[in-house]
Amino acid sequence: MGSYEVCRILGRGRCSTVYLARHAQLGEYRAIKRAPIMCGAYVNFLREARILHAVGTSGIPRVYGVEQDWQYGYLIEEYLEGVSLSTLISEQGHLSQAMTVRYGIGICRLINVLHTARPCAVLHLDLQPKNLIIEHDMVKLIDFDRACFSAEAGEHDSRCGTVGFAAPELYTGAPLDERTDIYAIGAVLYYMLTGRHPGKCAAFPEGRTGWQLCRVIFSCLRRNPKRRYPSVARLCEALEGILKGLDKQVSFPKTGL
Repeated sequence: MGSYEVCRILGRGRCSTVYLARHAQLGEYRAIKRAPIMCGAYVNFLREARILHAVGTSGIPRVYGVEQDWQYGYLIEEYLEGVSLSTLISEQGHLSQAMTVRYGIGICRLINVLHTARPCAVLHLDLQPKNLIIEHDMVKLIDFDRACFSAEAGEHDSRCGTVGFAAPELYTGAPLDERTDIYAIGAVLYYMLTGRHPGKCAAFPEGRTGWQLCRVIFSCLRRNPKRRYPSVARLCEALEGILKGLDKQVSFPKTGL
């Protein structure tokens, strides 16, 4: 790949492969997504490049360039280190309420960057544990393969999602907007608390979760988008309020007096 030495495969998508590569001169690592030009989803590949170039913020991969040869296109991105939320949960089990809320706030802040992007908001549309990277308790967001600009959501040709985390409207043909991502945030919050996706009959283990967080999660998971939070900023405010309450819960040692 030109100036890059391929180290290993990071992942595979529907029509693409992502490699970890090292720049031969700079010694820096990059994630390089390769997609065949003749693939029907190549338009999504180019859209992903435009979206990442437009968004630019910490925790979302920076784009260093797009290259092309006679067979493939190459999207050269910042390599974000860490472990996926999916791997973290599978190895350690469900998270505490406090850690769930902290990670949830981090996710909301990243999605808010997308939803407030100018000149046009961006919808991620595939928020799920494998696409969330944790490093030193910081949340990062990857894989914008299904993302689109909100103005193009009605023309989106990839109305599918990850089972258990995708909002109902992704399957029904109903309009997509910011609340589609809010549903997925609720599903990820549920996953962090329980170790599983919500399914059709979501319920929390008794005594593990405070009523406030339960209410927030179920508000995100409403089948009718109009009954969900109107914006990810409002959802973030609700989580921040819960975190303040958790931080005040200080246990004092017994003195024996």
